[in-house]
Amino acid sequence: MYQRGIEIRKMIGEGYPVDQICEEIARQFKISPRTVQDQYYTILKEISLVVTEDREQLRAKLMARNETIYQKAVTERNYRTALDANMAQAKLGGLFEKEDSSKELPEIIEVTERKPLKVVGQTDESE
Repeated sequence: MYQRGIEIRKMIGEGYPVDQICEEIARQFKISPRTVQDQYYTILKEISLVVTEDREQLRAKLMARNETIYQKAVTERNYRTALDANMAQAKLGGLFEKEDSSKELPEIIEVTERKPLKVVGQTDESE
């Protein structure tokens, strides 16, 4: 199974489509293409997690570097560079991304005054 994973990763890296990977690995290891497909998607999930973690680490590193550039620019009174560093920080922090507007607003409940109930057979005192 470990060797299959290595071969699948290699073929993914070389740009083979999933159906070709499944056929080739199934033939090579004498297993069903469905088994290869399951392992293929498991590998893709693992790769996706690593990429996400690496991306966050890179973001943190770039933000730290940017902070250093900003501090140095302010110290040297190079405000143009400081402003550019601020803009880069904002982009890295995701401040220019659109907010998720798919959140549904709660249903509006309108509260009004109710007229008093009239009991059958009761006379209205105002009449």
